[in-house]
Amino acid sequence: MSDLTLDGEKAYSAARRTLLVWGAAMILVYFAFVLVFPLVPHIYRDGAMLDLELILRDGNRALIWVYIVGLGILFFAFWRIVRALHRFSLRFPESGWDFRKPVLTISLLCGFILLGLYPITALDVAVYVVNARNWTLYDANPLLIPAR
Repeated sequence: MSDLTLDGEKAYSAARRTLLVWGAAMILVYFAFVLVFPLVPHIYRDGAMLDLELILRDGNRALIWVYIVGLGILFFAFWRIVRALHRFSLRFPESGWDFRKPVLTISLLCGFILLGLYPITALDVAVYVVNARNWTLYDANPLLIPAR
């Protein structure tokens, strides 16, 4: 960053601020997800806990808004960060590499937080695998033929 002009330093500060603010927003959303949908109490629950819908059955349906709003914030934050870093990197290609450490730090922190999150869409993934197996191995339309 030392080789930047005053204009470049302002652009760097703006891009870094965008990264840190929206990165912090992503971390807060992931913390909210872990608080609302924690792994530990649900993984030891009796019966098959495969889906978000099963977690929300016992009078907790209003918590679905935490998930929906949280996903919206995550997508918006990702878009803002990518846009800011892309614009900066186009103007100052060599200085764009200076963002590696903060991006990696935020990514690792988010990944660590998500270790405590229940796999919200686990059932969806299993259904996709079974449907793909029907289609590829048996040449059967997965929407018409049930799994074997």
